[in-house]
Amino acid sequence: MLGMLAGAISSRALAQEEGATLPPIAGRVEAIVSDGAGGWYIGGDFDLVGGLPRSGLAHVLADQTVAIWNPGTDGPVTALALSDGVVYVGGEFEHAGGLSRNHVAAIDAQSGLATVWNPDANGAIEAFAVSGGTIYAGGCFTRIGNLARSHIAALDAGSGIPRVWNPGVNSVVFALATRGTTVYVGGCFSRAGGLPRQHLAALDGESGQPLLWNPEANGTVAALAASGGTVFAGGCFSRVAGLSRHHLAALDSESGLPLLWNPDANGMVTTLALSEGTLLAGGGFTRVGGLSRNHLVAIDAERGVPVLWNPDANDPVFALGIAPGVVVAGGVFSRIGELPRVGLAAIDPASGFAMVGAPSPR
Repeated sequence: MLGMLAGAISSRALAQEEGATLPPIAGRVEAIVSDGAGGWYIGGDFDLVGGLPRSGLAHVLADQTVAIWNPGTDGPVTALALSDGVVYVGGEFEHAGGLSRNHVAAIDAQSGLATVWNPDANGAIEAFAVSGGTIYAGGCFTRIGNLARSHIAALDAGSGIPRVWNPGVNSVVFALATRGTTVYVGGCFSRAGGLPRQHLAALDGESGQPLLWNPEANGTVAALAASGGTVFAGGCFSRVAGLSRHHLAALDSESGLPLLWNPDANGMVTTLALSEGTLLAGGGFTRVGGLSRNHLVAIDAERGVPVLWNPDANDPVFALGIAPGVVVAGGVFSRIGELPRVGLAAIDPASGFAMVGAPSPR
């Protein structure tokens, strides 16, 4: 589990070790997805990666070099998903992979060219969730695929055509997570599927009908992660279901009731990721559970207590990726612990120290 110190490497030894590091970013990283082979697709608002021109999108290989893959977008990328050799891209752009693509595109994971998949949204895409042959998309749009879809849609992964699924949400969706046939939704809305739902909702993934699940956060939900019987939420709220929950909450996936779990962050949480019983969170906070945790924290997913893992980023983290043997963080930071890391960093999942040298793909 993250936070275990057995076999941890000292920061001094890391600083002295020879080896590559993830390439520096000229800009900000807002989305990360593993390529499944030890590398990472990254998206954000940047124009250089490792000194090479890369506009909004890049592929960092397992050896931590920048791939020739270079689709390019003309605006920020805020959401990524990978499925069946296709990188689904969402954001605020009008062109991607060499073609006109309004806010959403599918890019061939090998060639970097845009595929024919073209839902054509009229507003930014902020989140994806993939379930089978369906790509759930959330964001600022009100039309997609020439159909009215208010801030949330289900797209056919092959054709890009919106499915009949159409719950409708009355304002921006920032986060999506799926569990079985349920789609959990987070954002800054007050209605979902025609019913009052404050910033959190659960929708039937087949019918689109809102479920009874209704935790009612009092502020924006920016990140979601679901595992087993628990849905974790992060954002800038201070109360959930009438209980004090600062920026982080754990909710029963069936009832929506908050668990006793209460890490109590002192600033906004923008990204969440789960690994082996541990919840990783990134954002603008500097304390969690009464402990100093600058912009990155690992929390025991059952007890809600921060573990010893403490990378200590010097500025906000907006995206997290997890693969065997490595945690990758993206944001606007320039340092992890004592080591310079600009916008993108590989972090040891045991020690919390910035890594030097590429982890072996497993």
